Amino acid sequence: MFCYCQAIQLSSRGSGAAGILGLLLLILLPCWGQEPATAPLPRPTGLRLNGLSVYNGSDWLRVLSNGPQTSASPLWLWTGGATADVAAQFGQKAQLSINYHSGYIYNQQFSVLNGFNHSLTLDFRTDPARRTVFTLSATGESGPIGDALFDPRYTLQQVQSASTIDDIASGINAGHPATILNSPIELALAGVRRRSAAATIGLTRAHSRRLTSFLHVGAAREIHTYGQEQQAVVHYPNTTIGMADAGLSYSVTRRTSINAFAGYTRSYSSAFRLAWESAGMGVQRQIGRRSFGSLQAGYLRMTGVEGGVSGRGSYTATGTLGTIKGYHTLAATFRRGVADMHGLGAQTAMAGEGAWSWAPHASAWSVGSSLGIERLTGSGVGTIEAWIWQGTATRRLSTHLQIAVAGVYLTDTGSEILGLTRRGFRISFAWRPAVPRVP
Repeated sequence: MFCYCQAIQLSSRGSGAAGILGLLLLILLPCWGQEPATAPLPRPTGLRLNGLSVYNGSDWLRVLSNGPQTSASPLWLWTGGATADVAAQFGQKAQLSINYHSGYIYNQQFSVLNGFNHSLTLDFRTDPARRTVFTLSATGESGPIGDALFDPRYTLQQVQSASTIDDIASGINAGHPATILNSPIELALAGVRRRSAAATIGLTRAHSRRLTSFLHVGAAREIHTYGQEQQAVVHYPNTTIGMADAGLSYSVTRRTSINAFAGYTRSYSSAFRLAWESAGMGVQRQIGRRSFGSLQAGYLRMTGVEGGVSGRGSYTATGTLGTIKGYHTLAATFRRGVADMHGLGAQTAMAGEGAWSWAPHASAWSVGSSLGIERLTGSGVGTIEAWIWQGTATRRLSTHLQIAVAGVYLTDTGSEILGLTRRGFRISFAWRPAVPRVP
């Protein structure tokens, strides 16, 4: 079920807090004293090595100094590195998955680009009571921005790993903190190094076969580091975001469901501190056996806003599409709102992303691509727009060895910021162990 809504945001005023408290009690109180749910199917547990890889590549970087007519000399950034991925899975009824990625990147010309990168993700799922599911997901990373550019974007990751349409429907949450930490504008202005973390807690309660209530609470933190070589680039402020949403979902038919939601978000940065609340409704429709679509819309109002724009209201809209046809998997998301997820004082935000993957079971080849666009208007730095393209092609050389080629193109423009264009490629060799079979 696709319950998580993007523009799910409330307010710091007393009425917003009271509303959320009431929803929390409505959802949580019926869960106590219920019988435990049936244990899920068993799966492999313990530690495992996902793979080792080495890579080499190049980035072409160009910064516009005073508008589109004048620019600084472009830079060629040759980099190389190595990575390792380790995972752990524990439990059957209460399931815990931990994934750790580490590597080292080296650049002969700019030492500020050298260093280790670390990434840790955690997913926990349990059934504290019958027909009740509790989930906890967290992610954190630290390292040069170059590695983040070549990591598959959030929607592309979901498309490449999904095996059923339900995986896509539950995975491409337009309001998930991971989409904020890896948006085009964030990647364009993030500096040479960054540290980020995000966490989401979810509780879902099935009151009947048709009616389900849900609650999500999340937070994200982004910290950037700029070197002396980047004095020409606008300094993107460190940002902290807190969000919460709750609502109900009702299955009208086996293929169609409607939902109502209310939400609260606060954004903190050195430049702006904003709060906004929203409420609305949505509908999701399963199309055939392997496609789905959803649309959500609502009203949003800023409250307690610094800078003299308190009380501004507007509409929000979120849409998602997904399909699996043969060996092709596609997904797309769109969102529009009055939000300031980047701590820049934005009053209107629009973003969209599409991803495609082709992976035949019997073929040694697999291909994927994604395109993401984001635009902020009425912000403290004027109008900002950025978009990023990623493409990957992987060839399996043997049972355990594969070669992959990845490309990236990133650009941004703004009325009061300096433009940036960055494109590059990376070739990597990876060793993967055999995948254990599920009993």
